[in-house]
Amino acid sequence: MSRTETVTECSSTKRQKKTKKDKKPSPNRCEFFLPHKNRQCSMQRKKGNRYCSEHMVHENSKKQVEAKGERVPCPLDPKHSVWLKDLAFHLKKCNAKPKETHESWYVKNFNTKYGEDEVDHVEVAGPEREDFERMISILKEFNDKVEPLEYRANSHPALIPWLEAKENQKHILQQSSLIGNLKENSLLSCDNFYIEFGCGKAELSRAVNTCVLHDCKTIGPTYGFGLIDRGNNRMKMDSKIIKDCGEIGLPKMPKLKRSKMDIEHLHLDKFLETETPDQIVCISKHLCGMATDLTIKSILHSSIINNSKLHGLLVAMCCRHACSYEQLLPKSRDFLKRHGIENKQDFMILRQMATWAVCGTRDKVTPAEEIEERHEDKELLGLAARRMIDESRVYAIREAMPAYNVELFNYTDRAITLENSSICITRK
Repeated sequence: MSRTETVTECSSTKRQKKTKKDKKPSPNRCEFFLPHKNRQCSMQRKKGNRYCSEHMVHENSKKQVEAKGERVPCPLDPKHSVWLKDLAFHLKKCNAKPKETHESWYVKNFNTKYGEDEVDHVEVAGPEREDFERMISILKEFNDKVEPLEYRANSHPALIPWLEAKENQKHILQQSSLIGNLKENSLLSCDNFYIEFGCGKAELSRAVNTCVLHDCKTIGPTYGFGLIDRGNNRMKMDSKIIKDCGEIGLPKMPKLKRSKMDIEHLHLDKFLETETPDQIVCISKHLCGMATDLTIKSILHSSIINNSKLHGLLVAMCCRHACSYEQLLPKSRDFLKRHGIENKQDFMILRQMATWAVCGTRDKVTPAEEIEERHEDKELLGLAARRMIDESRVYAIREAMPAYNVELFNYTDRAITLENSSICITRK
């Protein structure tokens, strides 16, 4: 690089840094201070108010009460507020309003435990520096015993046009690799009924459908998609799946069944009663935290293993910090105990250290950040913590489903996503 180019690049960098540093906050910025983020709220407020609509509940000045009335927290979800005069109307349409009726496959807390197992919900104390030091020794010993995960990046040609049309390709690259691995494991077929857990907009299901149509050109009588997610998702892909089928002149449309439900309440057999599929494949891209464990429990609580309808499963996992010790399968906890994770307190430290695989280093906040480890070491320890949680799942599934193969592998590169590991279950 020439001296001129270097000077230009440095000047550009300085300009960028200066612009970011000198950027002035909006004059209508909310004045509420967020203690947990140690900064002022960045939302906009209306002229004449001190706070934005989220934090207006903290104002309630005499002038405001006289002009508009009092602002109060929503009784259903205190994270947002509402004018007192509008409260009755708001409660009728609030998104946090409990459902008055449920689908027949809703069974409260159906998957929160497995068998007779139950763990006491006890409070745990904050970890000390010595606790992290002990966990580092446990993780280093564990990491020395296990082989590195196999790297199985894959792809499917049907998604090449999607890649070419997108500037941000990371999600399509992940979908393509997951579907390529489905095909590699004989889990991509026009005869399967796919259940996407934590489906969101169902982007993965749409990609699976595109690849199935590319390979088969026609579909079987029970082909379709069951979509499970607890959130209210906009821009759903359900209609686009049907549209994609219509554009190639498919005479028969796939079955589609979406349910807004938390996986912990899902009775899978009842959900499948009207579908009667012959082969079921469970899929998910970035199934968060304990949702992976709840998904495994929902399968184990169903009849699809005993009647051999479960053809397989491929799930990309994420967010081990959101795992719950109570929601792990009993055999998962047994596995962890054999490797030094004795109780809920130890697991809390383990899942906190698992964040090092994706977060790197931060300013000193907790005893975890006080440990003098190089960034590379912290990342390796984080990966080891994540691997230990995932291996405990593999062990538990092998014990509960002896007729199936269970594998853990990296389905894509960490440059594409730091959450790049997946679990695959196939029939022996």
